[in-house]
Amino acid sequence: MVKGIIMTILQKAKFSKEFIQYIEQHFPSDYQRMESSPFVENYLENPLLHLDAEERMIETIAQLIHLKNTYEEKHIPLSHLYKSIYDLSYRIERYFKQHGIYGLSERDIRWLTPMFRAEIFDIGPLRYQISYFSYEEIERSGHEYMLLPDKWKEAIPEGTPIITIHIMKNANITPEKVTASFKQAVQFFEEYFLEHDYDVFVCRTWLLYEPLQDLLSETSNITSFAKRFTIIAKNNNHKQALERIYGTSNLEKIKQMEKTSSLQKKVYKNLDKVGEAAGIIYKSEI
Repeated sequence: MVKGIIMTILQKAKFSKEFIQYIEQHFPSDYQRMESSPFVENYLENPLLHLDAEERMIETIAQLIHLKNTYEEKHIPLSHLYKSIYDLSYRIERYFKQHGIYGLSERDIRWLTPMFRAEIFDIGPLRYQISYFSYEEIERSGHEYMLLPDKWKEAIPEGTPIITIHIMKNANITPEKVTASFKQAVQFFEEYFLEHDYDVFVCRTWLLYEPLQDLLSETSNITSFAKRFTIIAKNNNHKQALERIYGTSNLEKIKQMEKTSSLQKKVYKNLDKVGEAAGIIYKSEI
């Protein structure tokens, strides 16, 4: 029964045929979840971290049943579940490419935590997370540090309910797709999470760094996306941008690789134009 439900979820969520075959062959028919709710708020307390990578993946897959039950309890259509667990498939496949076995890293568990807490949802090309404004999360430390000015700390106090936006890899961020996604997200959270009384969407990404637009056309999708936001903090750290654009931040490797897009051809010669920024959009502006 458990295995049958899991197989249905994986199939409807369009996990790879190879992985579905692996689960068919290796997932025990009588498997019982080891933990009732391992994905606690502080991921360092997650008991799955004590397992090896393959055991961690099997137990995480078993937790999909609990997640499905949560969606049903909240009356959220399961179509949202099947879209929003893409990140699990992505991380399992990435682990396989890196290590030759299906598994999940400790870092994967950290990033999967809000998904298994039913706090993060893929709607159109964007991923939305139920969150609370955190100065620490915006500013961070080390090479990722960016100063959040006092005026924004006053405008959005620590702990204010927000919706955090994540940009999925290879997301289609045409203006039409993004506009539709925002409108659908507003409706979604009003219908299923009315208790989360937010007024603002927050995004922290290399795509919002304003000097980058000097390398792009006025009609580029990145420019159109960035101009929707009011920038509240920024830094000139180019590591994230390089990793997203080239798959690595190693400048020697980037110099040697073939550049297939205009952005790839321009960025590594103009590192002063890339960085990271945090931006906001008020719900009333959607």
